Amino acid sequence: MFKWTLFLAAIVALFIVGCGDDDNPANSGPDTEAKYYYRAPGYGTVSIEIYTTSTDNRFYMQYLSELEQVTFGSGDTIGSSSEIIPLASGNSWIYAITAFDSLGNVLGNAVDTFAVSRDTTIDNETWYVLLREGEPDNLGINRSDGYWSRTVTLSPGTSNIAALGEPYLSSKFPATVGQVFANETGYRTVVLDIDTMVTVSAGSFECYKYKKTPQ
Repeated sequence: MFKWTLFLAAIVALFIVGCGDDDNPANSGPDTEAKYYYRAPGYGTVSIEIYTTSTDNRFYMQYLSELEQVTFGSGDTIGSSSEIIPLASGNSWIYAITAFDSLGNVLGNAVDTFAVSRDTTIDNETWYVLLREGEPDNLGINRSDGYWSRTVTLSPGTSNIAALGEPYLSSKFPATVGQVFANETGYRTVVLDIDTMVTVSAGSFECYKYKKTPQ
């Protein structure tokens, strides 16, 4: 999490230093953002594309996250298509992240790692604690209508849960093309495809394609 935050801060600094005052993204009006998620049933997130553009088109950035390696714990079945995000202790994903400008020039690279650390029972449901770069990132659960997520805060120096965010539907699954659903406050997602082939370093996967945008 810390390395990824530093990476983003450095990329934004490049834009600010490289722009005059009129071109500074901070003076370009509010940003619009679109996120495209490619998720393969039984394997999880394969790729993410994030596009950020200022309303006057002076500021543009693209982030591409691609799966390099996926590892399954002993309690999970590789490729089981019953879950869009397979959750079992020991499951982990490593992603290569690249940032581009509007001309396709590479601005920077980073590595992001997610892992399922353990499960916990909340309101008689089994949720799983997901770590990002070794730090608690969120809780996840697969329900009959798809993958749900919620933020989590742990007590300092312990594994005890101190605070929970409201759960929201992150990825509808199964789904049909064109379905729209609400995410966390202020966001909506539409299902663009359910059989898109995506090839990354970890292999080729048949994916659901989701587009997430602010409402």
